[in-house]
Amino acid sequence: SCKTALQYATYVEQGASDKAYKIENKDENLVSYDSEKDARKHVPSDYKEYQDRQIEEYGLLEYVLSPNKKYIYKFRFEDFRTGETKNITVGVIKKQNHYFANEYYSPATKQDVTVDGKIAKHKRYYSGNLNEQMKQKFTPDLIEQY
Repeated sequence: SCKTALQYATYVEQGASDKAYKIENKDENLVSYDSEKDARKHVPSDYKEYQDRQIEEYGLLEYVLSPNKKYIYKFRFEDFRTGETKNITVGVIKKQNHYFANEYYSPATKQDVTVDGKIAKHKRYYSGNLNEQMKQKFTPDLIEQY
């Protein structure tokens, strides 16, 4: 599920609207566009410049809302285009043997990570190439603070 979330976040960051659309959870009407054709129309003109870039340096929070079924990931990394530190939150759902993802367009809140009245447990992870200073830079705030 984490691999799917990272790939989805990378597609969003690259501007690969069509690729992101293909892994979105369409059953809950959470798609970013009405169709893949519509998504292709929204691929930015500078996509070719970023199409081979991957999010390589990041920190993330993983909330397990339902083991092996539903997760929320909050990534913190540098924006490909501006170099500014940014966050992206991705929900992942497992259906049958496939993971599907969706971006949270507004920040995820305490309610999003609450299960049966309790805040879901979270874990922090970092890409393997970060030193302590970079880990501080890429540590995302807890979702339940909002």
